[in-house]
Amino acid sequence: MHIRTVSFIRALLLGAAVAGAGFGALPAQAQPSARFYKVTLATPAKHAQFVARELLWTCAGDQCSASKGASRPAIICAAVAKAVGPLLAFTADAQAFDAAQLAACNERAS
Repeated sequence: MHIRTVSFIRALLLGAAVAGAGFGALPAQAQPSARFYKVTLATPAKHAQFVARELLWTCAGDQCSASKGASRPAIICAAVAKAVGPLLAFTADAQAFDAAQLAACNERAS
């Protein structure tokens, strides 16, 4: 029985390795963007990472970014502004907020 268990485990591991190898070969458009949201802060970030609206944001200086979330961009924007302060720019899926959208975002956060 011990030999069967070891053989079964080896088969599972080999199957997992073969199945996992195929995922790395997905075309670029099928892979999720790590930088769906981008923001420019009014002041440099105090921390390299923070969480807002269940998204992990990564920052360097006054620039922060996060992967795509489930909420509308306006909701994400307000959550980020509430967490880190006023934003000078907000972009979702390469679409930048205009001045009115950005002003509304910052206002909702205060």
